[in-house]
Amino acid sequence: MKFFGLAKLQSLPVLLVLMCGMCNVASAQGVLDNAALLGMTAGELASRLPSTQTLRPARRLSSGAVGSLRIPDALYDGLHFEQTLYLAHQKLQQTDLVMASPAPDQIAALLQSLRRQLGDGLASSYTTPDAMIDTATWVSGDADVMLFYSTLPERPSVRLVIKQRQLRDASEL
Repeated sequence: MKFFGLAKLQSLPVLLVLMCGMCNVASAQGVLDNAALLGMTAGELASRLPSTQTLRPARRLSSGAVGSLRIPDALYDGLHFEQTLYLAHQKLQQTDLVMASPAPDQIAALLQSLRRQLGDGLASSYTTPDAMIDTATWVSGDADVMLFYSTLPERPSVRLVIKQRQLRDASEL
């Protein structure tokens, strides 16, 4: 019965709290968690994100970054996304999170969460031949964060982009 002594019982709640805290950190990805991944190599990403899979065929951005890794069901702020990781020069440059057929309340909750984490940001909207798209953008440290969303009932969409900030010298423009 020494195992269940008073000292052990007092440390049990502390151990449970620590274990629950570690579970939340491991399962809850937020914008700052994703921004912290920028600059990591594919090997570092695989060790940090064990559910990473090779994406075939790879996707290429106009910047030259290649989307060769994906997470088919990434949990982000309590919502499920497909996440694509884009690497350039062997390092993560951009991560895209796409939600298929989001409900309007999910879009509103995501936007509210981003504003809570990053501030009001800049908002704009534009019309394409297919849809009305709203955007919100933020800067967080060395990352640009962009949310593209549409709440049109016939074509709801969400794409959250977190990419490494690239500053240009005015003489290069």
